[in-house]
Order: sequence, then structure tokens, then C-alpha cells
Amino acid sequence: MLFEPTEEPRVYALPPGCSFPKEFVAGLKSRLCGQSPESTAKTEIIVNTAHNEQAIREEFITGKASFLPRLIQLTELRSS
Repeated sequence: MLFEPTEEPRVYALPPGCSFPKEFVAGLKSRLCGQSPESTAKTEIIVNTAHNEQAIREEFITGKASFLPRLIQLTELRSS
């Protein structure tokens, strides 16, 4: 499990000027450390733009070989 259940909101921040995709991927890999490689493939990431989707995908591809998470643009979500 990526996160333990909690009643409190989870808020994360990055310093101004840092590379969001690079730091996001590093943080996600850190959270998934010790879990099976398939857990990355089971992860869904919702992004706000095609640019962020591509940048995050590139960070995964340029790093150590691993599965890719499913990247979904916010505009691709449908209300049920």
C-alpha cells in the first residue's frame, strides 16, 4: 500500500525553481521502495497537462529500468 489510511489531508510541497517531474518521480520511487516492481505499474497518476504527462514519463524512462505507472490527464477523466 502506497499510503496508510488517515483522516488528515496529505499535502506535499516542493521549493520554487526545482524540477517538478524529477522530484515527483524521485519521491514516488522512494515511497515504492521495498515493494514489488509491479506496484509501480499498478500506480495511477493524474496530471493536469500533456506537458506534465510527457515530462513525468521521460523521467521514468531516463532512470533505472522499471515499469511505468499509468499516466492519465485530468481532461481524460469521466464522471461516473
